[in-house]
Amino acid sequence: PGGHLFVSTINRTRRATLLAVWLAESIGLIPKGTHDPARFVRPDELIAFAESAGLEPVAWQGEAVDVWSTLRERAIVLRRGSSLGVGYCCWLRKEDES
Repeated sequence: PGGHLFVSTINRTRRATLLAVWLAESIGLIPKGTHDPARFVRPDELIAFAESAGLEPVAWQGEAVDVWSTLRERAIVLRRGSSLGVGYCCWLRKEDES
């Protein structure tokens, strides 16, 4: 049958590694070793996986770390962003084959 898949992940970029790993671990927001940047997923890799499973992307949304709010709140604060360079969400759909 058809269906929907919603993915939220971290992109494998230097900026994402700096913000999602180094900053978050350095100020104690997450335990050291929580994230392995080698396992982050680039959008082109997600598309390749999706296509191999018969899924098509419907929508993308970038997620950006609000650095100043994160430092002030001592909690990771995300906001919508236009860039997929740090974190992103993707809505994928598989059409019903019947």
